Amino acid sequence: PINFDGNVHIPANTNFIFGENAYLIIKGALFANGKTSEPITFLPESKSWKGIYVLNASNESRLENVHIAGLQALSDGILNLTGGINFYKSDVIITDSFISKVFAEDALNVVKSNFSINNLKIEETVSDGIDSDFSEGEIKNSFFREIKGDALDFSGSTVLIANVNTFDVFDKAISAGEQSNIVINSSQLMNSNIGITSKD
Repeated sequence: PINFDGNVHIPANTNFIFGENAYLIIKGALFANGKTSEPITFLPESKSWKGIYVLNASNESRLENVHIAGLQALSDGILNLTGGINFYKSDVIITDSFISKVFAEDALNVVKSNFSINNLKIEETVSDGIDSDFSEGEIKNSFFREIKGDALDFSGSTVLIANVNTFDVFDKAISAGEQSNIVINSSQLMNSNIGITSKD
């Protein structure tokens, strides 16, 4: 496990390989600025690792051209998170990135934060793709495939979804719950058990 107290800057063409019980906790913002030809990768040494937790950041995190794979939920002692990548009270912008092979309840979990997601691809998850809890943001030009739970799951959130495509979703493509306010534009939801549900 690696703990950072403060902002973390990762330059393009940086490649991490994590052991099975390794994870990152960042008490600050994460700036991972990859390039198309020089992405930043977070990969497991074998099958999986325990992911990323960004919390209580005063600055907005930015992830660009980042590939993250082989995520388990971050569970260690009293710390038990549902997501492979977790942002808590930490605003974030994610662009041109890819998350795959996720064994956690949520590939990306955003809690009490503002977010902007553009051109994100999430594939091969055992449960949900993105879980937004009591947050506000937008998800645009993004793609979800082979999702065994919900592609997009919202609780108490206000979110704009535009030009999002989902394929092969085992449960719900879009789930709006707990007084969420969701606007969906120009999106395609294919081959899911339930397309859109409004609940709770």
